Amino acid sequence: MDLRQINFELLDYFIDFLSSSSKKSKGTIENIKRDIKNFLDFLFESSLEIDEASIKIYLGILQDKYTEASFISKSSSLRQFVNWLNLDQNPFWDISLSNSMDDYKYYEKKDLEKLFMVDSYQTLLIRTLYELYLSFEELIVLSLADYNSAGNTLKIRNRDLKIPTELAYLIKNYFKVQRIFLTPASTGLTLSDPLFVSLASGLATTERLTSSELFKILTTQDLKNSFLKRSRIIHLIEEGLNSDQIEDRLGIKISDFFRPFFKDQSYRLLSAYNQFHPRAKLNNKL
Repeated sequence: MDLRQINFELLDYFIDFLSSSSKKSKGTIENIKRDIKNFLDFLFESSLEIDEASIKIYLGILQDKYTEASFISKSSSLRQFVNWLNLDQNPFWDISLSNSMDDYKYYEKKDLEKLFMVDSYQTLLIRTLYELYLSFEELIVLSLADYNSAGNTLKIRNRDLKIPTELAYLIKNYFKVQRIFLTPASTGLTLSDPLFVSLASGLATTERLTSSELFKILTTQDLKNSFLKRSRIIHLIEEGLNSDQIEDRLGIKISDFFRPFFKDQSYRLLSAYNQFHPRAKLNNKL
């Protein structure tokens, strides 16, 4: 009996336990079963076992992919299953899924700029996630056909998004230098090949990245992609862009979460006046 079959038998036992021992509705139990099945499928596809490390990786992927409400719901399903398994090292003992200061966390631009000074393939991936406001899945599915090197655009969210100038240079340099070593010389590139390739099999590969790889890359820098994406919008607001400009640049719809970060026009005019107008400095001294 292989590990996947064993895991799914455990799932069946757990669902039987919920059905007989809890007051949950049939619909709720079906939702829990679906959430855990997705987790077990992830383990199988990633060749991982049920342990503290794999659970943390999967939680990071869920947080990147879903809204806060959906993340908490799916995480709750997984937490019930893991508690039932009675793992020796249960990651939910020190993970809070309720509202916390993390709900408002973002990274300072100067700190990310220091990170981006490092010239590596991993840093390029992090910067691409940040600059273009990408989820793991959106980055993974990018193919050479989505990349327009002449126009410096990437087809994302059904739109040709302009790649910021410095990132466009780094991607072009990636093809000129790094991609030569990342792709076997005997393998010709096709438009269906991934834009960014996996490092799991060493440098000579044409395989796509996985969510697990991206999660581990960010973890080495103590980063979360949900905070990285949030930071991108806040930094654009700090640069003076309004919501329409940000939505047009990133091809997204901004949520009400970011409303407090916007300053109204009168505030901007007053700030500019106080900073540059000589009369303002005189008035401040009176």
